[in-house]
Amino acid sequence: MTQEVKELTQEKIAPKESDHRVVQFPVDIYTGKDAYHLEASIPGATQESIDVTINHENHLVIQASVKNEETPGLKPVYKEFAKYDYKRTFHIDEKINTGQIEAGYKDGILNVTLPLTEPVTRKIEIKTES
Repeated sequence: MTQEVKELTQEKIAPKESDHRVVQFPVDIYTGKDAYHLEASIPGATQESIDVTINHENHLVIQASVKNEETPGLKPVYKEFAKYDYKRTFHIDEKINTGQIEAGYKDGILNVTLPLTEPVTRKIEIKTES
């Protein structure tokens, strides 16, 4: 490899090992009769690297860490892939049944189902005040 190519890739393009990026992944949110459906594109993640939680502030937090593995026996000459941490936070309305949220991951797409609570109608008893 020529000296010009080494300098160009090292100085302007190749990320250093310490490069670390936190990025937002794209999502689509749909509404259905009984639930909201969230689809998130998280390329390179594995099911084990994704964390979906509801925190004490009623926020749905989706996080994932993606590390692009190097091929054994090969030394990178030009490298644009780096370690990425993905994170998105969504406020969850009281209409969502947080105890019934489900998630699945296939082919780089995380699917989260946010079921709606069933409306409760009840009669309020009126007491006689003395």
